[in-house]
Amino acid sequence: MFDFFTGLIGTFIQSMEYQNSKSIQKSEIISGLNEALRYTKMHISETRDEYGDAESTLISDKWSKVAELIRPYNEVTANILEMKADYWLNPNGFKEDIQNQNRRFDFRFKIVEVEKMINRLNNKK
Repeated sequence: MFDFFTGLIGTFIQSMEYQNSKSIQKSEIISGLNEALRYTKMHISETRDEYGDAESTLISDKWSKVAELIRPYNEVTANILEMKADYWLNPNGFKEDIQNQNRRFDFRFKIVEVEKMINRLNNKK
């Protein structure tokens, strides 16, 4: 699964290496990823308990927004971010769907992986 994710990020980063005119879009994507990540971390620290994560439409909206920014460059990554948005609408239900194999992908898009993506995008010129 990690190899899948690494390949996905590599493809996404390569697709972001467009002309300089695309730097505004890249900046918007990085800002969107950072914003979604900040809100997610804050929400987790404030609400996670022994029963799991609490739902959050705000966080779901943030991940959906960044998915739409990325979609023109990499639809697969955008779809994964949409799944992250779906997760935040109903975290426990999402986990149950995965366990019951009612979701197409059993893919965990961890915060640390998003941070790595942001760092790699920031380091690309």
